[in-house]
Amino acid sequence: MKAHTLQLTNFNDIENIRKKATQVLNTFVKNKKQKIEVTFANAKSQRSLKQNSLIHGLFNQISVNSTHVGNGEYYSPKIWKEYLKDQYLPKNKTIVLGSEVVEMKSTAKLNRKECAEFTNHILRFCAENEIEIMITTDDYDFLTRI
Repeated sequence: MKAHTLQLTNFNDIENIRKKATQVLNTFVKNKKQKIEVTFANAKSQRSLKQNSLIHGLFNQISVNSTHVGNGEYYSPKIWKEYLKDQYLPKNKTIVLGSEVVEMKSTAKLNRKECAEFTNHILRFCAENEIEIMITTDDYDFLTRI
């Protein structure tokens, strides 16, 4: 039998939590040979799909509005994403057979706080390099909300 994850939020009342937990446990108990492991942990505050969409919108705008930066060439949103990740996200460096291998953190793995910090770095980079970015106050608040 495959594992079940019961994800609860602060909005669940204790009776609702009890009912959901009982349903999951009853599923396991029906198969008496099955071992049960129960773990309680705080859920990670993973960045949302909307944050992801808005950040990629920033990469698109940077790509279009940045030809005056550096040597005046056009760089795709993907290249700008990798450049900004390299500049502002944590890296894990490992030596493999004498060569350094650098692994950058994926934007998909950012939690909300990291996403907000990354967004602020991107916007600061744009301001410092006079790259015009159009972002509503609501979208900015959403992106930088922790």
